[in-house]
Amino acid sequence: MKINGELKTFTTGGREISIIWGTGQYDLSLLFYGSTQGTLRLEMIYKETGNNVIDLLKLGNFDEAHTGMYELVNDDFESNVLVNRSECFYATFSGKINANGEELIITEGVISYEYDEPFDE
Repeated sequence: MKINGELKTFTTGGREISIIWGTGQYDLSLLFYGSTQGTLRLEMIYKETGNNVIDLLKLGNFDEAHTGMYELVNDDFESNVLVNRSECFYATFSGKINANGEELIITEGVISYEYDEPFDE
């Protein structure tokens, strides 16, 4: 993804699904680590696909000036989850947030994660 035009890359850090009691649905959590610093965390309904279905996407500690956790999902956030199954996940996203009084524009966001082992269902 690019933040104000600067490329930020992340590597896979972990994944899990957990049951949402009483719904028959599962929550998917994915964690990524920045190539130099930072984290990216995604949460949404497992197997759900489509536009704007990501519930939570948090970006944290991505440079010296931005050491907090910033929620990317807001009215200016757009996402498209194309694949969300037991073997892999793929989505695109963009948007803007206000971080410490500075507007940050997120473009060309892509999450592509092929799991080492499929989830047991």
